[in-house]
Amino acid sequence: MRGFNGKSLVDEWAAEQSDTSSAHLSRVLTYVNDGILDIASRHGWKTHRRKGKKILTASAEEQELKTTAPTAPSVAVSSGGSLTDATVFNVYVTYVDSNGYETPAGTASANVTTATPNLQIDVTSIPVSPEPLVTARNLYLQKASGNILYSQQVADNTTTTATIDEEPTDSDVTARPPEYDQIRKLDGDPFFEGSPELQLVNRTIDQMRYLHKGSFSDGTPQIYGLITDTNLLLNPRPSSALTLSYYYFKRPPMVTYQTTSIPDLIPELKPLLRFYVMMRGFEFRDRNGAVSKYNQYEAMVLEYISRFGQRRDGRKIVSDRVGDSDGYETTSL
Repeated sequence: MRGFNGKSLVDEWAAEQSDTSSAHLSRVLTYVNDGILDIASRHGWKTHRRKGKKILTASAEEQELKTTAPTAPSVAVSSGGSLTDATVFNVYVTYVDSNGYETPAGTASANVTTATPNLQIDVTSIPVSPEPLVTARNLYLQKASGNILYSQQVADNTTTTATIDEEPTDSDVTARPPEYDQIRKLDGDPFFEGSPELQLVNRTIDQMRYLHKGSFSDGTPQIYGLITDTNLLLNPRPSSALTLSYYYFKRPPMVTYQTTSIPDLIPELKPLLRFYVMMRGFEFRDRNGAVSKYNQYEAMVLEYISRFGQRRDGRKIVSDRVGDSDGYETTSL
């Protein structure tokens, strides 16, 4: 059996399509990443469930769960390194948390131009995130307005300096920053941890506005409404920078053409991902049967959700409990 990694999957499926040219390998890698994202969006796969935390903005009724992308670092060239001479570079930063969640690239640094012997970039004022789960920052380098390529990781949330003294190779092996936020949607109601723990109650935006006309008062939020999948309306507004906890489904990161790049899918979904890649190959070559392949893929998605999408694997019991008006039990175990 071939390996379940970016390089092995691309090599295997490009060979099945009888085209192992560099151009087609790159194309199949795109299909693989598109397929992973599509499969992840079809169901709340339990392997994609993560616990997040967000520091709320005091006195703001709208709160965004997504981590704000970093501001620009400061950059300057210095003696040493092996960057291309007489070339303009920019540096970008992303935040990375303990769940593997990575923000899209932040604001670009100012332009900096190399000139022998100054062929390295000293990066200072690397942004530090206030969010409690952020554990690292990734640095990306852009050469002459080209692709933004992974350079290195600052493996903490305190260090503010780094040196970039060599260029990453612009290829399918090199990681790029995420092009989209990795929080797909909430899983259940958000809550405040503490003593006692407080779980927020979901209401529609219309109902919240009808019951509480005008500006909301400050306090500890009790109810919330979904403005978008990651943007919440809170009432009361947080009176201070409270930390909100929540569970969410994570969008998988992109895989690269490397044996160390493992798709964020359970291996049992490999046949489903393969079928997606084959379907895209039919579509690209405008072969007869492309529509049939699409319909087969749609049916296969439902089959695999039925087989592997079960949410709970623990012991199942029937119990008699007194529930509240929303159907939640109120009697403690």
